[in-house]
Amino acid sequence: MVTNLSSPWTPMTDRASPSIRPARSALRRGLVVLNIGLLSVIILQVGFYTWLAPRLVLDYVQIQGTARPQALIEYLGLKKGTPFYLLDENQIQERLMALPEIRSASVLKRFPDSLTIVVDQRQPVGIVLHPESLEVFLIDREGVVFPKQSDARLDYLLISGLFWDEGSTSPRLDPRYVSFLEDLYQVKAQEPGIYDLISEVKIELSQTGFTLKIAFVHSRVPVLFSRPLTVDNLKQALLLLDLIRTESWEQEVLELDMRTAAPVFRKGVRS
Repeated sequence: MVTNLSSPWTPMTDRASPSIRPARSALRRGLVVLNIGLLSVIILQVGFYTWLAPRLVLDYVQIQGTARPQALIEYLGLKKGTPFYLLDENQIQERLMALPEIRSASVLKRFPDSLTIVVDQRQPVGIVLHPESLEVFLIDREGVVFPKQSDARLDYLLISGLFWDEGSTSPRLDPRYVSFLEDLYQVKAQEPGIYDLISEVKIELSQTGFTLKIAFVHSRVPVLFSRPLTVDNLKQALLLLDLIRTESWEQEVLELDMRTAAPVFRKGVRS
């Protein structure tokens, strides 16, 4: 059999070209679509920043949960006319939580021009004094100490006997104190009139725990309590103090001890 070597033949590369050409065309079309998409995004961004964004500005700020909304607005630096897209909810929340008097906070942007802030402020149960500077601080039911605002009312009882580290701006709390502070919070919530009759609670440490030495505004006789501190045992103590006053025993009764099952009148000579 004779083979004609002069007959035409097709190289392998040329034979593959019919399948490659459609792929190249699809790639070109994909690149065109991609470029168009990128250009559209750029046009939209330019339109947003030059036309829409200047029209979307902060106009209303609503703050709930505080009696000092204007002070928080100034602290956060919120100003009418601030571009709405520049408001960062997380950043605003972090700044709020940096304030020791704020227990929790939520921030919500409301399109197109409003910002709603809800804060849960710590509720003081008493005041504490720095032993050196005598600066006034407030303390809440969780044992968190925070500075008193200049315009805040001081209709809280004094809590003394807390331990302060040297140079510290807040006391170091024994975890057991927190349970007492919760008791005090419940008394204030349930019977604010009884809370208002207490002028000072002094915490006296002992080997077995601590004793609460309570001074009432209308009596010279201090009352000793252990936990729990309840409305009922405070009412009982007030009845006994009225008895002491009625019977003119205030000069001879040094203190009233409510730590035992039966109250004890400790007598002596008052200096």
